[in-house]
Amino acid sequence: MNEREYIIWPAYFDSTIPRRLGRKVPIKEAVKNPSIEELIKVCKELGLEYEVNTEAKYPRTWYIHRGDLRVKYQGPKTRLLHMIGEKLVELRSRSSTGIKR
Repeated sequence: MNEREYIIWPAYFDSTIPRRLGRKVPIKEAVKNPSIEELIKVCKELGLEYEVNTEAKYPRTWYIHRGDLRVKYQGPKTRLLHMIGEKLVELRSRSSTGIKR
C-alpha cells in the first residue's frame, strides 16, 4: 500500500458542530474548537508528515474554521482520523491538567 495524502480540517474534530456540518469523529474523539496549531502538535507526536495551508476555509463552516493539513498516511482515512482524534483529546486533557511533555 502506498502513502496517500489526506486533507484534514479542524472541523472534523470540533465537538461543537454536528456531523451534518462536517464533524467526522465521534464526540469522545472531538474537542471544542480545535485549532490548526493543535492538529500540528498531534501530527508531530504521531510522527506524521504534513503540510499546512492556513488560507483554506472549510466549506461548510467557512466562518469558523480556517486552515487545513495535508497529511501523508499509509492506510484508510478513517483510521487516521481516529488516531488524530484520540491524540487531540489526550493533548487537551494534558494541557488542562497542567502536565507538559
